[in-house]
Amino acid sequence: MQNENVWERTTVAPKEIRDLKTRSDLLTLIEGRLGSMEGDKAERLGINEDRLEDLVFGKIDKFHLTELESIARRAGILKQ
Repeated sequence: MQNENVWERTTVAPKEIRDLKTRSDLLTLIEGRLGSMEGDKAERLGINEDRLEDLVFGKIDKFHLTELESIARRAGILKQ
């Protein structure tokens, strides 16, 4: 139990644990990049203002993994 992470305590399926962890990691990286971005952040990331707000407030449940990967590519975090 001492080595258990938050995802292992809240989810049963290992695939879902990996998905949540990956989405969480991407969301954190994207949020970190937002501070250094100039101009219209939503436009640069290819999302609307409401989606940008969801990112800023860490609403992980609002994003599928593939969407976060696309946003991370546009932010220059992942390679095209």
